[in-house]
Amino acid sequence: MLPKIFAAAVLAHGLGAAVASPIAGRADASSDTAFTHNVTYSAAVDVNPAFPIHESCNVTLQRQLTRALDETVTLAAHAKEHILRWGGESPLCKSWAGHWRGSNATQETVICDLSFAKRRWLDATCGLRYTVVGSPLNTFWATDLLHRLLHVPQISEGAVEHFAEDYAEVLELAKTDPAKSALDSDAIQYFAIDVYAYDIAAPGQGCTGEVEEA
Repeated sequence: MLPKIFAAAVLAHGLGAAVASPIAGRADASSDTAFTHNVTYSAAVDVNPAFPIHESCNVTLQRQLTRALDETVTLAAHAKEHILRWGGESPLCKSWAGHWRGSNATQETVICDLSFAKRRWLDATCGLRYTVVGSPLNTFWATDLLHRLLHVPQISEGAVEHFAEDYAEVLELAKTDPAKSALDSDAIQYFAIDVYAYDIAAPGQGCTGEVEEA
């Protein structure tokens, strides 16, 4: 019997507290007034990328481009770190060795709308059947923007050129003219994504793919 009596006492105490509760009083007092919730939206969003983005891009596009540019820096930095760490011992090191706006826009590059629908992030490397050999170089934001940045004079100072057109030609260039290989736009991109795949995306395995026989 004691538990039932105790439970009844607790219940009675709870009901009494509810009747005397200031919360209940406020609910009654507010019943005559309609509830309103005013929200003020601000058009000013803090987007402060390391690279300047043209004002024609809205905030949504700016956020994506900021992330894409950050990944480009990550990709390039890792390629440099791989070379500094392994040097000539790395088999990957051995195998690798726009548009205008106004009167002069050599320092600009234009991103078309389709890029925002097609480009992937680096965390998708080696996924969705991607291979370095068999997939387009511009599959990822990072490789696509690395290519574009290499052709901006303020960054490349005109040192980077196009000497090879595809994976097979890049490998051949490394064998026949290594001095040019180090300055080839495609070779730099292929090397960067290849070592990223091997060291980070799928450590020790990568996703280079197979080169088709000519």
